[in-house]
Amino acid sequence: MFLLNKLDRPLLMGAALAATGWHYRKKKGDQERGPCPFHGSSPRSVSMNVNRRIGKFFCHKCKKNGDAIDWFRAFNNMDFVPAIRELHRLAGISIPEGED
Repeated sequence: MFLLNKLDRPLLMGAALAATGWHYRKKKGDQERGPCPFHGSSPRSVSMNVNRRIGKFFCHKCKKNGDAIDWFRAFNNMDFVPAIRELHRLAGISIPEGED
């Protein structure tokens, strides 16, 4: 079974955000804040917190949270394994042959 590398988290989160077109409106330290794409908040909202360094997100309004794979799966309505493969491809990270 393929294990997600902790060092890949920032790359994966960056790829997930870029692929879904999310942009933050405010930044403080490692925290980026912007609108939540999961509950249809206004473009001026800052309910979504994203930390690319640790690869996690959390919406203070709808409570959606998780990592880059959760973001990518929810946004694209994908199953787990195809989402991992596509997100790694977008991030330029190879998955060892025969591992999924």
